[in-house]
Order: sequence, then structure tokens, then C-alpha cells
Amino acid sequence: MNGMNDGNGHRTELELVARGRLIPAVSGDVLLSASITPGNALLALWTAESDVDAIAGRVTDPGGASFPTTRPSRPVATRVTLHDPETRLLTEFAALPMAHPSVHSMPDGQLLVVGARAEWRPEGADRNAVLYDAEGRVLAEETLGDGIQQVVTTRGGRIWVGYTDEGVYGNFGWGFDGPEPLGASGLVRYDAALRRDWEFPAINAGLDTIDDCYALNLDGETAWVCYYSDFSVVRIRDGVVKAWTNEVHSAAALAVAGDTVAFAGGYAPDRHRLVLARLGGDSVHVTGEYRLTLPGGKPLPARSTLFGQGSVVHVLTEDAWYTLDITRSPLR
Repeated sequence: MNGMNDGNGHRTELELVARGRLIPAVSGDVLLSASITPGNALLALWTAESDVDAIAGRVTDPGGASFPTTRPSRPVATRVTLHDPETRLLTEFAALPMAHPSVHSMPDGQLLVVGARAEWRPEGADRNAVLYDAEGRVLAEETLGDGIQQVVTTRGGRIWVGYTDEGVYGNFGWGFDGPEPLGASGLVRYDAALRRDWEFPAINAGLDTIDDCYALNLDGETAWVCYYSDFSVVRIRDGVVKAWTNEVHSAAALAVAGDTVAFAGGYAPDRHRLVLARLGGDSVHVTGEYRLTLPGGKPLPARSTLFGQGSVVHVLTEDAWYTLDITRSPLR
């Protein structure tokens, strides 16, 4: 099946598969964030609707610019659920130390919670990463830097972190007159004890620097990234970096299977887009272009979140979870 545009520029519709409902374990909870486990299950972090502003608030500076908070304004209880696809409550945290948190799977039932922002102060930077054991006890705390865009973990406990432009170039005390941002390379890997053990070697690899990490995928222990501004597709396998030039811009998620790569989402006009391509030589070669829909052909809601894990694209709406495996018909 060829999914190229027709003569009027319309894309072939491609239906997602319903995986499950996003149901909280506690009635009245609202979803704060979600992540995909190495096994393609879903982890979700919830809180009461009345607590959202306290843990995911924003502040406005005198010039009128709005920024996310880095710390909760007061203690907030949160709950972690696993969806596979049925809902199971894993644990509850009485109070997380970071604002705008996300939760991620680690080995032996451990959970990693990461805050998207971290302010640097002379007395010390926010510790925006905490590793908990299966009973909710703190095992390690660390600062992973500001402007965290993507966090993906492996079965072995490695943690890949992709950064926004603020995490790369500085804000909240980093850069300028402060220390170099921890995300200056755009992509950093940490070990299971939250210690940095690798970062993106753009200059040494002859690549353009990462200005903003748009899409990050893990296929086993191999990482794939597509980033602003040149949107090259880059594979990191056993520390070796390989890149392919790419004309598909602004994808929010990647899926990979062998030499096939799928780009999902994009800027507003392309938020429903899925582009299928093959890697050949040093270039990405587009083989098909589609419009993702919900089952029955319903359009994706504007507030959908996309993830890529291995060969699977995951799409989350406010209350449901959908998937697309690029190794299955009609894409193969």
C-alpha cells in the first residue's frame, strides 16, 4: 500500500489501534504526564484537579513573559499508575520536590521522577530527578538540568534525556552569568545511579549541534534522535554515532524498524502526519505519507501527545491511548 499524497495533496488515512482508556486509580484525578516503558506499556502520573496549579503552575515576570515553575508551591500528593492496558495503581507520593514532573520505568520496580525545569542558584541547583525504589523510598537525587524535553529509559536502567533550547543555551540561572547548562549538548545519557556517562558529540561527529531535541526513540539500547534545526536522523549504537540527512521537519515522535523510520506529528498543520521512510546511504528516502486518525476515521484531538518506542508510535489523548506498529500491515 502506497501512502503518498494524491493529486490534491491529501494524505491516505491510517487508523490508529485503540490500546486502552486512561482511567485514574482515584476518582477525580487528572493526568499530569505519561511515559512509555521499554516494554511498550504506559506509566501515568496523576493528581487531584485542585492540585494541578500547585505542581504544574507558571509564573509571569515583570515583562509579561510566562515560565513554568520549578518547584511545587505546596506539598501535592500524586499517584502512579501502570496501563498494560488495564489500570493498576503502583504507588503514591505524598509530596514530590519538583514541578512539572514525569515518571519513568527503571529496573527492579524502581521509578524515576523528573521535573522539566531546574533553576540554578548560588546556594545550589534544584534537584529535579529522584529515583525511588518499589516501596517509594528515595534511592538517589540529582540535578539533570533545565529545559528537559524528553526522558526515555532502557531495560538496563540507562536514562536518555533530550533538552529544549532553554536547556541547551540557558535560562533560570544557567548560561550567561551562570554555569554552563547541563543540557548544552542537547542529548545526555545517565546511568542507573543518575550519573552522566555520555553526551552528544556534535562537533567530534561532524554534525550540526542540537538546538532542540524534538524526537527521541529507544530501540533496545540503541537511541535514535531527530532534532532542530537540521532535523537529521541520528542513531547512537554502542557509543557510535551515525547520521542521515532528512527533509522531513518537525516530527514529534520517531518509530524505527531495521532501515525503516516513521516520523509522527509535526508543527500545527502536520500534527496528524505520519511519514514513512527508508534509510539509504547517508539520506532518508520518503516512501509514504499518511494522515493519522482515531478508529473510525475520527480526527486526532488538537491536544494529543505522541511518543515513539522501538517500532511503535503511541498517541495519547485526554482519556485514551492508541498505538501504531510500523512493522504491521498496511505499512509493511
